[in-house]
Order: sequence, then C-alpha cells, then structure tokens
Amino acid sequence: MKIETLQPQHIEIFNQEYEKCFDKFDLPYGKKLEKYFLEQRIFNSQIYSFDFSKIILTKKNDICGFILANLRKNPLQTHSSEMYLHWFFINEKYRNQGCGKYIFKYLFDYAKNNGINKIITSLQWGGIFPGIPTQLSGVVLFCEKMGGVIKTGELFLELEMKHFIKKEIRLNDYKIRFFEEMDKEKLYQYLKANFGIGWQCEVMSKVDKSFEPFNGYGLSNVYQPNDVIVVTFKNEICGFCIVQSKTDHEMAFFGPIAISKEHRGKQLGGIILEKVLEYLQNLKKTKIGLWTNDIIYKKFYQPYGFIKTGETVYVEWNI
Repeated sequence: MKIETLQPQHIEIFNQEYEKCFDKFDLPYGKKLEKYFLEQRIFNSQIYSFDFSKIILTKKNDICGFILANLRKNPLQTHSSEMYLHWFFINEKYRNQGCGKYIFKYLFDYAKNNGINKIITSLQWGGIFPGIPTQLSGVVLFCEKMGGVIKTGELFLELEMKHFIKKEIRLNDYKIRFFEEMDKEKLYQYLKANFGIGWQCEVMSKVDKSFEPFNGYGLSNVYQPNDVIVVTFKNEICGFCIVQSKTDHEMAFFGPIAISKEHRGKQLGGIILEKVLEYLQNLKKTKIGLWTNDIIYKKFYQPYGFIKTGETVYVEWNI
C-alpha cells in the first residue's frame, strides 16, 4: 500500500460514502447534500484549509480508505497545537487487513512531526452530524482501540410544535423580526465582532450567496433570507437566530440562537422561539430539532417542552 494526497478525481468516493451514510441512518434533519457541495467543501472552501488530506491506494489502484484533518483550531484563524480530524473511512473489504491502523499510524506520526499534541474528532464538516452518532459503534470501538478517549458529544433535541410551552413575556424596547436587506452590513459587523469565521459564514450564507455555509446541516443551498431572525435594541442588532426551513420532511432545523451578553436574562430566547414556530407552522412543519449540549438543554430548551432524542460522542488522542 501507499499513501497519496487526495485529488479532485477521488471525490466520487466521498459522494458514495456520504450516500451510504445518509441512507443508513435515520438522520433527524436536513436533506442530502448535492455532489458539488462536497467537492466545494474539500477543494475550494472559503472556510476550511485541509492541511492533511490523504488516501491509501493499493497496488491495483483501489481506494482502501481516506482521512481528512485540519491543523487549525478554528478555520482561517491562528495555527494551534491541536488537529481536528474531520473524516476517515476504511473500505469494508480492507478492514481486516490493517488499513485502519496503517493510516492512523501515519496520522499520528505526521502530528508528532508538526508539533501537534492533541487530535480531536469533529466529523461534522459535511453537515452530516456533530460528532460520532452512537449508532456508529464500530467507529467508536476502532477509535478506542487506537488509544482514543471517548467524550460526551452533543444532544439532539426535538419539539413537537403543539407541545411548545408558551410564556408571557414583554418586549419593551426590543424588536424581533425577520431579516431585511438593510440589515446586511450591520449583521455582518455584529457577527465579525462577536463570532468566529465559521458562524459568520453560516449566518451570512443565508442572505448573501457569496458566503459559504459553515455547517449547512445537510442543506447545500442555504440562501433563505426569511430563515434569519434578528433581535434589535434601539435599532442596533443584539442577537439573531437561524432556521433551516428547507428540509425533506416535517421537521425543520433550528439554531444557532445568540443574544449579546448584556441583553441576556430578559427571556428574549422564548420570544424568538415563538416567532420561529409561527413561521414554520405556516410552512406546514410540525417539528423542530437542534443540536446542543446538556447544560443548555436543561437550562433553556427543556422548560419549553424540548425532549432529547439522540446524542453523539467525540474522541481525543493525546500525542
């Protein structure tokens, strides 16, 4: 076997594995990514720069597996001593021939030679899921065998809209409304001042086609201005919410939701939820779902009627 750098002509293997992954699991949201989206994300991304992208080839030119990792803690930001492992795959017919150990040894050696002290799985770059779904027990077991430490990932929450627990809240000087074209520059400046490049792109891709979505959560065409809700205080933006209304089934996807620190504790989140649910019900959606952590679930979402229906794990290696 030999290890070679991933090339555009190999993109079809990604498309095939994504199709299998999407069909195998009853994923709780989204729609299938279009093929061009994966190619764009890997080879021409505004956000991601894959410092480590390799494939294993046999002598017969058959692809045994591939691996993608990024040496940057946050895309387009400062180089760090951590590596994010975005994707790895071993062809089923080669899984008992040591391919997994072979490619991971190469990854670990590469990390050591580049001053990396920790590798963390993210496995969410394609908008498939944040972390490793617990159904992928084989992946989790393999990671453990390779010395990885399993950590709690994120929770998937769902809400049937008819079970939403409404609260009486006053807005006072706040306004919660749908995005308007005049908001574009203010929104971008607000995002630049308060969020990393990933969420800047995720939010702005809803209202400006020149921005690449950060996650997309299964939506390759995310340009939907009505899916952006802004919160203003005395005409200045102090928060926002993103909705993924364009899905293939009755569930829409929700988040992120953000309120500036100085404006928190005023129950604005509940009013945003009401606005979102009203919007989605008019689109004939009956459920809403999102990924979050256990702390936010218990503190914010559970009191409004959300329930936990799924979870993920992630893995860390100390090099």
